[in-house]
Amino acid sequence: MSESLVVGIPREIKPREKRVGLTPRGVKRLIDSKIHVLVEKGAGQASGFSDEKYKELGAEIIVDASELYQRANLIKKVKEPYSSELAYLSPHHVLFAFLHLASPENANLIKTLIDRKVTAIGLETMEKEGRTICLEPMSEIAGTLAAYFAGFFRKSVSIQKGSVVYSKEFFKELEELAMKYPDFPKNLPPGKTIVFGGGAVGRNAATTLLEMGGEVDLVEKKREKRETLQKEFHSYGSRFRVWGLEDNFQASLKEADSWIGCVHVAGERAPLVLSHRDLQRLTSGKPKIILDIAVDQGGNFPGTHSTTYDNPLYLDDFGNLRFGVTNTPSLCGKGASEAIERVTLPYTLLLAQNGEEAIQKSSELRTGLQVFRGKLVNEAVARAHHLPLSV
Repeated sequence: MSESLVVGIPREIKPREKRVGLTPRGVKRLIDSKIHVLVEKGAGQASGFSDEKYKELGAEIIVDASELYQRANLIKKVKEPYSSELAYLSPHHVLFAFLHLASPENANLIKTLIDRKVTAIGLETMEKEGRTICLEPMSEIAGTLAAYFAGFFRKSVSIQKGSVVYSKEFFKELEELAMKYPDFPKNLPPGKTIVFGGGAVGRNAATTLLEMGGEVDLVEKKREKRETLQKEFHSYGSRFRVWGLEDNFQASLKEADSWIGCVHVAGERAPLVLSHRDLQRLTSGKPKIILDIAVDQGGNFPGTHSTTYDNPLYLDDFGNLRFGVTNTPSLCGKGASEAIERVTLPYTLLLAQNGEEAIQKSSELRTGLQVFRGKLVNEAVARAHHLPLSV
């Protein structure tokens, strides 16, 4: 067996990203298995995990991020490396995180991973028995938060002279709302919402919207899934309707207060559910709140671009209020970090103990492999960016 890797847990620097790559519980598991773990100072603070706790369990606290990247072989993150972190990547790194490389906005990240000969495994494409096992817990949180926000934005945001105007307490209230997960908020009526996609994100969004007192039209292309959803939401009566792509639900699209995009294909660029022309036609006269939860893979709606929680909303060409935060579950901090860890910890341990050999040992890690020693090996990513695939 190959020599074990040094595991590095950087502090996430994406705006308002509260999650951490490993909790103290996960670090203890690695250290009990004789794995050396480096934790950047403050990495767990936003999730409620102190440096002292990590140190008490045997981790080494590193003040400088560049030192952590220099000394660690396995980089366990939540989100993809962010701007300033790209310079730290080198050929000795195995990167294990949500990468979403198929997104058009990640072209520079792909180039960096290739140029620096990194091995990169994306949590979002790891599959087990046909399920994207690492994405599911975050999808459930993202769907629930999308429903919260549909109601919250109606109440707390206004548009004045073509600009988005936030209420005085907007950002504080937004964080407090996210921290309520998974409870259903009161006094935030979401109105009528169209949900595109009946997977984990869409189902959780629909459930939460209905529990908040809203009406939901859910659009799902697979007939079997539509039948399942109809049975699952039967108790909500006329407040829930499910449609196929071939159905005529144009009136519902026009009447809706909000649209939520939840259509995701593992590893691929997210499909567009409407054309630019349809977007203009269906929102004229009644602009929508449009929450594109598939934004990290390019988005479901024309005109989607990524935003951060520092400035989460923008107006599109037709006056629609758009939400494009790529790390929607991040505000849940502790709960989201623990949810990711429950799924990823066995694979983190396998990688730490076996290095790149672990990829051969685990079919799940192989489905997550996107770049291997600087060679692009994921077909969907290569296709999305019109890049050559290495075999």
